[in-house]
Formats: sequence, C-alpha cells, structure tokens
Amino acid sequence: MTYIHKYLKVLLICFFIYPSLYSQGWIFQNSGTQLPIIDIFMYDSLNGWAVGFNGKILHTSNSGINWIQQNSITDVDLLALQFVSLSKGWVAGYDGNFGSPVERNIILRTSDSGNNWENIYNANDGALFSLFFINDSTGWVTRNIPNGTVLYTTNSGSNWAIQVVDNLSGLYSIFFLNTSTGWVGGANQRIFKTTNSGTSWNLQYQSGFGVLHSIQFINANTGFAVGSRGIILRTTNSGANWSNISMNTVYDLESVFFNSLTTGWICGEYGKIYYSTSSGNSWILQNSSCSLFLHSVQFVSASVGWVVGEFGSILKTTNGGSFY
Repeated sequence: MTYIHKYLKVLLICFFIYPSLYSQGWIFQNSGTQLPIIDIFMYDSLNGWAVGFNGKILHTSNSGINWIQQNSITDVDLLALQFVSLSKGWVAGYDGNFGSPVERNIILRTSDSGNNWENIYNANDGALFSLFFINDSTGWVTRNIPNGTVLYTTNSGSNWAIQVVDNLSGLYSIFFLNTSTGWVGGANQRIFKTTNSGTSWNLQYQSGFGVLHSIQFINANTGFAVGSRGIILRTTNSGANWSNISMNTVYDLESVFFNSLTTGWICGEYGKIYYSTSSGNSWILQNSSCSLFLHSVQFVSASVGWVVGEFGSILKTTNGGSFY
C-alpha cells in the first residue's frame, strides 16, 4: 500500500466512524500534501504557516480555508518555525540520520511573509530541531552534533554564535521568556535554564530516560514540558522544581500550548489531543476523529486552534476542540 493510499484510508476511516461528529470539535483542512507536517505557527486567527518534510512551507491568510505552498528553496526536512510579525519569520530543519556526521541542516528567513525565503545557515554539523525568536533580531536554534549546542543570533540570523548547553544530551525544544531568560529541553528529560541570554546554562532537572519534545512557559514562574512515554512536567517556581504530572498514558507527547495560566492543550501519538482547564492538574482526552501522529498544537484564542501531523494533516477547531 502506497503512502497516499494509506493517507486516504485513514481519512475515510475518520469520516465514516465519526459522521455525526465531524462538523464539531476538530475538523480536517486541506493541506495539499501527504508529507508529514511537523510545526505550525499562527500569527493571528487568519494568518499562519506550517512546515514539514521535503522543504514544505505552507501559508494561509484565511484561517486555513486555503493553504498555499511557498517556495522554500530547499528539500531539507523542516521541523520548526516562528514569525515575529506578519512579514518576518524563520524556519529550520535538517536531513540525515540523527547523530551521524552527515546531517544536512538549514535555516531560512523571510521578510515578506514567505513570498521569498533566503538561506541564512546551512552546514553538515548537526540536527536543528527547535527555534525561538524573542524579537525581530534575537533568536536561538537548538543544534545536536549529537550533543547539545544552541545557535544564537542578535542580527536576525545574518550571523550565528555557538552556545554550549550540554555535552551529554541532544536538545529538542527551546523557549525564551525575554531576551535573558530561557529554557531548553532534551534527552534524558534534561532541562536547562539560562538567565544571561544563553552565555551559560544550568541544569534544572533530569530523570535518566525519555525525550522532552516541547517546553513552554506561561509566565516567569509557571511552565510545562512534555515528551516521550506520556511525560508531563510542570514548574511553578521558574524551574527550580519540576513535578511529574501523571496522565496514565504511554503515548509520546509532542507539543504543549497554554494560552492562559489555566487552559492548555497537548497533542501527540495516535491522534491524541488532551485539554486542561486546571493549570495541568487534570487532563481531558479530546476526540480528534483520527489516529494520526500529531506533532504541533497552537491556539490563537480560547476556542480557535490548530494541530498538524502525519500524512499532511491539519486540523482546526473553533470550540476549543470539544464535541457537543
């Protein structure tokens, strides 16, 4: 069975199993591709981008009714993106076997909403998994060679400096609260924090197994990290202590997004989408109407959000993901 045939079979299953629910909750949008989509960034309720394998960059200006492919000038698998305005943004990714010396990586930049992309970094020196820009000039990209370093720029990516975080673990996720304070998460559930823009990093947490795929802070004190085997970590004191929240799942969790101190979502393996209104104390499993591997979740309000994943899947909700 071909990749496309598997995709169509999955979609048919989704339509026929949940015919009465399909108009509610999470609804598929047409991405125009069957390749995996790894990350999504919605700047507002209308405008957003999604990236994935084989250099795919998709853009919408009408809330996902239409997704238009942009010319990314690369066939490298793109894994992360962010925009700081409607016009200026970055994407990053890599090809190759993780940990091998032939990992072909790339960082692209646009100043015109993705109508044109320029190559501002490419090498064979490690996998680029995550990026974060705090403004239009200052940003970080995690790099694994295979051990953890971060690329740092203060001029929009025209030049990059290398910051050493950890010589033991790969780095998979990054989040900055301001130009000084940020966190990275990686293998062995290791979390590092910096308070000097990445000049030095201090280990805050490790457990010895599992990978942290996504990390987010809601304010200076409260943050979450999620990862493999159903890992959910939470801190309420800026990372000085992290507690493991049990959700009774063994599925990999790929992305966490809170739009307030109380309300957040997590997505992951087998189409799992979880929803919390209690600051992560308890989680409700939402019905995504499918069993695809979901890689990234983002909301622009308490009700409007998107998830992306395998087989070119893009799902949108306008009611917080709930079925009525």
